[in-house]
Amino acid sequence: MNRAVLVSWIGGLVLLAAELAALSRLSALGAGGVLLWGLAGIGHGASHGQAVHVLHALHAGAMCMWVGGVFALLTRAGASAALARRFTPYALGAVLTLGVSGVCMSLEHAGNPLGLSTSAYGRTLLFKVAVVGLALLAAILVRHAFATGQGVRRRLAAEALTLLAVLGVTASLSGQPPPMHATGTDHSGH
Repeated sequence: MNRAVLVSWIGGLVLLAAELAALSRLSALGAGGVLLWGLAGIGHGASHGQAVHVLHALHAGAMCMWVGGVFALLTRAGASAALARRFTPYALGAVLTLGVSGVCMSLEHAGNPLGLSTSAYGRTLLFKVAVVGLALLAAILVRHAFATGQGVRRRLAAEALTLLAVLGVTASLSGQPPPMHATGTDHSGH
């Protein structure tokens, strides 16, 4: 885990340097990838093989894309329907990536989906899925608000708050041992 923390620090510092020195987007993207790779090696992603590590990095990156895009639209003075349309393909890609990686990680960490309600981890995961559903509903309402030109800021704020709730539940989830870990099943690939 110490290596993962160090990689995260390096990625974060290079990302900051790329921003301050106005380096290319490619530099910032690479630094962001290093940061995500480091973060994916902390917590549940640390105790599994490379494939799960990749899933954690993709999952975190997709969530950053969605949350960052919503906050960018919310804080931009001239957030327009055209700008929202430009963000939509990225948001859809992020949501699809979150869905696929989330299902794969759930199967790896929690096992049988029908048994999710039998553990604290599983119940928290189900709650997270419900809050993500609310975030998706909020995103649909934001699209409608942009299309009609009414209530955009209020709905963007609701989506942003819902996404913050998802992150809060995720933080709670990451502190709980998954059922597959509690049974002693080794998924580390060793």
